[in-house]
Amino acid sequence: AMIARLKGNYLDVAGLGDSGFMLLRPNAPEADGQRTFSIVGRSREQQHAFNYPFQLARIPAKLQEMLGDSAVQDTAEHCARYEFP
Repeated sequence: AMIARLKGNYLDVAGLGDSGFMLLRPNAPEADGQRTFSIVGRSREQQHAFNYPFQLARIPAKLQEMLGDSAVQDTAEHCARYEFP
């Protein structure tokens, strides 16, 4: 899951799991008029283990009791946060 907000001249982004983004900005045009871009920022994947990404979850109490410690609940507090000017 990804959510982004433009606040004045800043971009705030929160992400959870294996979703991702790259923030690109244009470079000055080349002599032939072609435009290139630079990567200004990017997100990182969040995984508990290989092929086991963070995921928003709310597990019902009875199911949580049945699953015990094997049930992982990732919440909004686990989001990675980024800010770019």
